[in-house]
Amino acid sequence: MGTAIVRRIAAGRKILLGDISEKNQERVSRDFRYSGYDVETIIVNALEKESVEAFAEKAASLGNVKYYIDTAGASPSQASPEHILKLELVFTGALAILVYFFAPQITRLYLGSNLEAYTLGIMSLRWYAASLLFHGFNILFADYLQATRRIFPANMVYILEDVAFTVLAVILLSGKDTAGHVYRGMAIAQLLMFLAIPVFVMINNRRPLRNQDDFLMLDKDFGVSPEDQIAVTITSMEEVTSLSERLWNFCSEKGMDKHHTYLTSLAAEEMAGNVVSYGFSDGKPHSLDVRVISKDGEMVLTMRDDCRPFDPKERFQYLDSEDPEANIGLRMIMRLAKEVSYSSAMKMNNLIIRI
Repeated sequence: MGTAIVRRIAAGRKILLGDISEKNQERVSRDFRYSGYDVETIIVNALEKESVEAFAEKAASLGNVKYYIDTAGASPSQASPEHILKLELVFTGALAILVYFFAPQITRLYLGSNLEAYTLGIMSLRWYAASLLFHGFNILFADYLQATRRIFPANMVYILEDVAFTVLAVILLSGKDTAGHVYRGMAIAQLLMFLAIPVFVMINNRRPLRNQDDFLMLDKDFGVSPEDQIAVTITSMEEVTSLSERLWNFCSEKGMDKHHTYLTSLAAEEMAGNVVSYGFSDGKPHSLDVRVISKDGEMVLTMRDDCRPFDPKERFQYLDSEDPEANIGLRMIMRLAKEVSYSSAMKMNNLIIRI
């Protein structure tokens, strides 16, 4: 959205591009420069006062500021679950309280002195405020399903929330006050959806809820026995090397030929090594979970980490064709693997390589 606005208004002007992601910033600024725009860049975190102040000082040093475009936000692909829930509880809760207590004033702005409409408007706003927190959680859950490519369950959340539960609640509340029951029914529908989500998660996971990670609905064993998989947590380069050697023996035991054995070990060492070398370099505590599965005659390598986003498929597209030796490990993996897929959700990187 921000790039579309810039392209409309920034021709002939200096652009200062701020982003928390160095990768996104590099990609967007490169596209702007190719299109003839004059671009400066700076890394900025909208949640840190010092970072925002540095951004403002940089902007002031470039001249008078004509436009300021802010598209910062938090979604399942941008922020941690804790941060998103904090925003949900604090800001949505504050909004709900304000709407509830200032419903008369808000209604008066639009409906004036029409007493019947005014009374109905206050009631509708207050029921809406009562449903905001539930609605926020429901939307977050549906967004997570979409971000992890569970499109059908995500659509079912919207259908149940906006249609099925609303109709059911209105029917159960049916009476003389038809309009009032509609607004109450819409609020109750949000509550019913909120209560249905844990039930859906338990059915999907086939067990009772244990902790908040259960809501991610991750397949723990990928449908294979423990003997057909290796699962490790990586914290250092030494453990990356040890994993590569362990995978070589594992693939040989499973009857893989030397070509696929070498490629599996290479993929694990190259990708895990990149995460440790670059993702762990910010000094913050991180985790890297690696799982290798032998299934249906192929090896499946899965990696999950909480470091900065890195999409190997996107990186591969921008490799320098004039220097074929640069990132040679990544080049070999992308060309020889059957499938490479990457996704980022709830601030976790998820990589799957099929060999």
